[in-house]
Amino acid sequence: MQRGNPRQRKAPAGCKLIPATNRTKYSGVKGGFIDLSNKGIPAEVARDLEKLGTFGLAAKTWSSYGTAENLLMKFHKEKNLKPELPITEDTTLMFIHWLATVRKHKAGTISTYLAGIRQLHVAKGMPEPKIRTEMINLILKGMRHKDDIEARDKQTGRRPITKEIMATLKRRLREWDTNSTNQRLLWAVATNLFHRAFRIGELLCQKASEFDPNFELMTNDIFTAVDSNQFRLKAPKEDRKGRSTIVDVYAAEGPNCPVRALRKWMAADGQWPDRQPAFRWSDGRPLTQNQFRKILKDRLTGHVEDPEAVFCTHSFRIGIASMLGALGYGDGEVQAVGRWSSRAFEEYMLLPRTKRMQMAKLMKKI
Repeated sequence: MQRGNPRQRKAPAGCKLIPATNRTKYSGVKGGFIDLSNKGIPAEVARDLEKLGTFGLAAKTWSSYGTAENLLMKFHKEKNLKPELPITEDTTLMFIHWLATVRKHKAGTISTYLAGIRQLHVAKGMPEPKIRTEMINLILKGMRHKDDIEARDKQTGRRPITKEIMATLKRRLREWDTNSTNQRLLWAVATNLFHRAFRIGELLCQKASEFDPNFELMTNDIFTAVDSNQFRLKAPKEDRKGRSTIVDVYAAEGPNCPVRALRKWMAADGQWPDRQPAFRWSDGRPLTQNQFRKILKDRLTGHVEDPEAVFCTHSFRIGIASMLGALGYGDGEVQAVGRWSSRAFEEYMLLPRTKRMQMAKLMKKI
């Protein structure tokens, strides 16, 4: 099995690496992340324990908790309130209302931020606050139910990506006012999303300014063979233990072949730097999830009906589930292709089933 040519290239200016041992620091209240300065122990011991404590949670968890503190500070500023800990139930209720109405966050995100505020107290050596009171839990439960209703309504409006839409996208990318390398980059991502039902976060970075090689797809996580691409996913959603998994994407007949698309982009790019984001613009910057979504909308606007309302990156997963269902695959086969750990894929079976055929043979014709 071979990778692309490992010619080195430095990370682009403004894009930084997040080392495995580094953790995002809180910037509010007292500063620092874990603070043991108020304990009756020697300063050197406190510093060592603070460093050890950062390994208690994953880097992404610390990052989301850091975001929670930043939002709490922003909330205090907008409401002209003095930022004080421990936080009271009244302040927590106002904070939840602000997150839901001003920031437009869903219940799940708000719950994560509340966990971050609780962790902030722990990190500062303060007594654990009673943030999740019965009243707050009831409000969050109601928000979750409301979010579920809205999600179901939105789900009914989603449309799967089909072969016809892929053909339109390919043509529109060729007409896109950018260099051919960037055109091939977008097509390589789209074809691999289409053929293997990837989640967009499994292929693309979340931010353009920084990346974490411990979670995001790097150049050394992609392997190419004659008739397949292999992707090493280090933290797939379906594996709650965070173990890496190898996902194979096989060559296909016709214009949508993901192996050919990836190979053409790699040849056009000409560089494959070690431990850099796998999918990158021609100037070396990571292609982000939001950038891909915006380009997808832009390229399809005027060529499909209301692309913003009915298309999203999840439409690739909907598309493959729908097509496999139409071709007569069993539920277990569809579930395996999309790596669904639940029966959620049943919501995506938007096309009627026909007769059963052998999966490998049919997949080559998609």
